[in-house]
Amino acid sequence: MFEKVKGLLAMEEQLAKMQEKMNSYNTSLLSHGEQVLALHTKVAALHENVTHLNATHKELSQTLSSDLLSIKSICTEFEHELGEFKLLRSNFSRTAAERVSTQVEEGLREQLSRLKVDVTQYNTLKMEL
Repeated sequence: MFEKVKGLLAMEEQLAKMQEKMNSYNTSLLSHGEQVLALHTKVAALHENVTHLNATHKELSQTLSSDLLSIKSICTEFEHELGEFKLLRSNFSRTAAERVSTQVEEGLREQLSRLKVDVTQYNTLKMEL
């Protein structure tokens, strides 16, 4: 009987050790569960940030594409306007040269007609003398 009591005491001791180990494992498991929960929260926050970044990136890409099209359009329009400006400048230069030439011609004609009048008057006066 003493052996049975001894066996029961040993068994109780082993059960206490097992209970202690189970409590330790349970505490460890709870700690790991809290860590997993914290990591899950962090992953959810990161996922939300990535989603927000993707939306911002998509919006920025669309804005840049729109701006690029506008820039191309403005560049084409500028090239067209520059061509017209060069054409106008060329026409203006030609017109200005023609006007100057015409004015010089008219001035010379007036001077020539005055000279003719003066020569005629000179010849008349010379004949009278």
